[in-house]
Amino acid sequence: MIFETMNSTYHLDPAGARIRRIKGAYAPTRRQGTDGEWKNYAMISEVQVGESVIIVWTISDGVAISTETSVVQQIVS
Repeated sequence: MIFETMNSTYHLDPAGARIRRIKGAYAPTRRQGTDGEWKNYAMISEVQVGESVIIVWTISDGVAISTETSVVQQIVS
């Protein structure tokens, strides 16, 4: 699935529990990694137009941190 937020475009692979930011208006966060880099996630909220997406990352020893995207503008595919 590819979806666009107010600031970025993401490619989501729910079967593989991974996501990558394809492009963005601002530099990616350290948790997201560089544009185009697949990152595994522990949990992700449902992608819905008009809502932010919450991505929960597990970094080590069961410690989890999260990222909240800007509001989803459209689901491309």
